[in-house]
Amino acid sequence: MNATIDAMAGTAWRLLEEMKAHPRDLVVYGLETRGVPVGRRIAEDVEGRAGIKIPFIRQRIRYYGDDLGMETQEPVVARPAPIDLSDKVVLIADDVFWSASTMVAALALVMSLGRPRRVINAQLVDRGHRIYPVTTDIVGCTVQTEEHHVVKVQFTETGDLIDQVLLMRR
Repeated sequence: MNATIDAMAGTAWRLLEEMKAHPRDLVVYGLETRGVPVGRRIAEDVEGRAGIKIPFIRQRIRYYGDDLGMETQEPVVARPAPIDLSDKVVLIADDVFWSASTMVAALALVMSLGRPRRVINAQLVDRGHRIYPVTTDIVGCTVQTEEHHVVKVQFTETGDLIDQVLLMRR
């Protein structure tokens, strides 16, 4: 999984270069729970390349899709971080991209904190089955799933024994 997230960070770096944006303009949001390690690892990679500290925000969005299995409930943003995102490049990282409900809530949060120069959607796993017209800018891997499948991501940072992605039946 490290190689996949390293590749995602490389793509983030290339997007910054294409936009002619300075890394100091980047703000990374890691969506709880397992988007946090994805976002933190991307931020750390960019920090290493740029030699500067990248703001990293751990953001909670209540209701997590696969995490709770409550597909009919809409996500709600909790504890918005007080930061002005005007003219920033905002990278939102999460573990599994499914219906896009969580990303829609995250986008609403970002827009409430200023008008960013660009928002980058970075997802470790894209499993398809969107209900909103939201796409990804950076994808670690795409997994063909059916509605009854669950994609489970595990990270040592979240208390799991190893980093891995599992595809299971509900």
